[in-house]
Amino acid sequence: MPENKTENNRQPHQKMNLISPELLKAPRSGSICRGFWRMPAFRIKKGRSAAKGRGETILVLEDETVVLNITRVMLERLGYNVIMANSPSEAMESAKAHEGKIDLLLTDIVMPEMNGREFADQLKGLFPDIKVLYMSGYTANVIAHHTVLDEGLHFIEKPFSSHRLAVKVREVLAIYDFPAG
Repeated sequence: MPENKTENNRQPHQKMNLISPELLKAPRSGSICRGFWRMPAFRIKKGRSAAKGRGETILVLEDETVVLNITRVMLERLGYNVIMANSPSEAMESAKAHEGKIDLLLTDIVMPEMNGREFADQLKGLFPDIKVLYMSGYTANVIAHHTVLDEGLHFIEKPFSSHRLAVKVREVLAIYDFPAG
C-alpha cells in the first residue's frame, strides 16, 4: 500500500511547532510577528539535488541561537566549514583567530551592536575578497526601505529551506569564481 505523504515529503502525522514567537514594532512601519518553526527531519525529493559545497569556509553571524544552529547544520551537511558567531564582536574575534581564507559571510541584517551591513564593511578590512550574503526575517523591500540593503547585494529571506540556502550560497560563491588556468 503506498504511503500517504504531503507535498514536502513529511508524513501527514508529523507536526510543526511554533517556537520563539515575538512581535516586532518598527516606527512608522507597523508591526511584524515573527516566529521560528520546529520542523521534522526532511529529505530532498528525488531528482532535486542541493548545490553542494566544496569545503569553503563560511562565517555565520546570527543573534538568534536557534537559527544559528539550524543554519550551521544545514551548511555542514552541504559540505561547508562553518564558523559560528551570535554577535558582531564575537564574529570579528573568530575571523581574526581563523587561520586561512573565509569565503563567505552569511549575516543577519538586524542585530544588537551594529547591523550586518556595518559588520560586513568592517570585516572587508581584514578579508577584502570575502563575499557576503545577507539574511533577515524582514522582506527585502522592508530592508531596502531602511537603506540597509542596496540594490545588487545578495539577500535570502528567513525562514529558508536547506535547498534554498544551498542554491543561494552557491550562487554568491560563484560570482567572480573562475577556474585557475
